[in-house]
Parts: sequence; C-alpha cells; structure tokens
Amino acid sequence: MELIRTKIESIERIAKDINLYEFRLVEDGVLPDVEPGAHIGVHLPNGIVRHYSLLESGKNLQSYKVAVKRDKNSTGGSVYMHDKLKTGDILLIEPPKNTFPLSLEARLSVFFAGGIGITPIYSMVKHLEKVDKQWRLFYACKNKEEMAFYDELKNFKQVCFHFDDEAGAVFDIASAIEQIPLDAHLYCCGPTPMIEAFERLAYRFSPEQIHVEYFKPKTDSTGKPFVVELAKTGKSFTIEPGQTILRVLLENGIDVSFSCEVGICGTCETEVLEGIPDHKDEVLSDEQKASNKTMTICCSGSKTSRIVLNL
Repeated sequence: MELIRTKIESIERIAKDINLYEFRLVEDGVLPDVEPGAHIGVHLPNGIVRHYSLLESGKNLQSYKVAVKRDKNSTGGSVYMHDKLKTGDILLIEPPKNTFPLSLEARLSVFFAGGIGITPIYSMVKHLEKVDKQWRLFYACKNKEEMAFYDELKNFKQVCFHFDDEAGAVFDIASAIEQIPLDAHLYCCGPTPMIEAFERLAYRFSPEQIHVEYFKPKTDSTGKPFVVELAKTGKSFTIEPGQTILRVLLENGIDVSFSCEVGICGTCETEVLEGIPDHKDEVLSDEQKASNKTMTICCSGSKTSRIVLNL
C-alpha cells in the first residue's frame, strides 16, 4: 500500500471536543476518489495509526476532511490529534477504503448515528441528497454542544435529533426502527451499546439490508477461553473472554502488523492453519470468511478450543 503525503490545511473546532481536520496533497495532483462511507488511515508522528471516516465523497477532490472527537480514554490517537497537530504539519495517510458502503439500489435509506458516529453517515446523506434519493436520519447525542454538523443538518425535515439531557433518557431506537418500511436499508454507527441494540432490534430486516460500522473492537466477554498457537515459534497463549488475540500477542512481545484494531482495515489479516475462526471483522468477504483460511486477529476469536496461526 502506497501512502499519500499530505499536509494539514486547516483545523477547525466544530463542536465540544470535536475538531475538523483538512488534508491536502504536499505535491501537485488529485487525491484518490472517495465513496460515501469510506475512511482513511492517518499515520501520526507518535507511531500510531488511526482510521477516520471521510466527510466528503466524489472524484477529483482537492482535500480530505475528517472530524475527530477527543476521547478521554484515548490510547494515543485522538488526544495526539487534538493536542499536538497544527496547521502545516506533514502526515502520511492511507488511501481511502470502504468497509461501510452505501447501497444506491435502496428505495429508502435510514441512518442511525450516535455521537461521533455521524461521520461516515454524514457523507452518505450528502451523497443521497445530491442524487435525489430518499433518506432519513435519526441522530442522537448527549447534548447539543457535543453534536457535530447540527447546523448543517437542522433544516432537513427528514432528520430527527435526540438529546439525552433534554429528553431525560437515551434514544428509543426500538420505536424508531418500528416506523421503518421493510424495503428500506438501515445503517448504524455509534457507541457499541447502540449498535448492539440496533442489530438486535432490526430482526425484521434481512441481513443484506443491515449495515453497521463499529469504532471499537467487538470483543466477546461471555464466550469461552481458547488457545492460540503460533506455528513458527511454537508458542501458545490463552485468550480469555473480553481479550483479543492481537492484544495478548503484543503484550507478550510478539511483533505483528496492525492498524485499526476494529476489523476495518485488514492489516492484521493472518493465515489460519488449524481451527475455525469466529469472524467479527468488516473487511473479509463472506467467501473469505466461509473458507476460514485467514482471520483478522484484532477482533475475531475462535469457535474451536484451539486455533493455529501462521505466525
């Protein structure tokens, strides 16, 4: 993968703890085309790579824009972006990749966004508006001060806002889903509890109509432990419920390639020699998952008590 050399053109505060970053090419040229819902990997000077959804889609773009929320529990990505980066800084970025694609065949597209989960959805609704397709958006946030793009979206009659502090409760996603016609396509991005509730409540719709993007790994804290064996070194490690293979390997000094840690980039894809993976990523195709020849070790587990990797 060839990285793109960019500079930060501007940094703008657009909501409480949310900055908008604009990247332009250092050299003359045009950036790669972007599909609605796509993201880029930003290589930070501290060695961390973080993936952020692009706010605009299309061809011949002169710049890329991403919105980043400062996470108080940050592992070094968002805090560095907010506290260290400045206009003019040179950064390498990965070309756009789309693991949360928009279906243009749907008669109606309905979106559920929670907090900073609006970022991939924002590019989607802008594209649907441009091509005159029907859409609706349910956008929930703790309060108006933390809501990105409120001013840009408030005049659309098909947008329903929810603020926890004003309502005195979290968003009632069940009631919203009940309103949706069965031929619609549904999209959700936001906190893990919101997405899990969405997936559970959208049972009336076929899997092909349901689209989600997680910002954090989908770890299983209720499953059984399993053993991962590394074929090249003969080392074995027990993965307990709530742990990931990647984190256990890193904590034990095993050098493995990784980037997003949420199953959307494919950097940690690893060959499986024995055992059956429990695939939880968004990057492998259904055919690849069915073959069980590879797995993404950042978020996927094992359906068997032992799994052997070509590491």
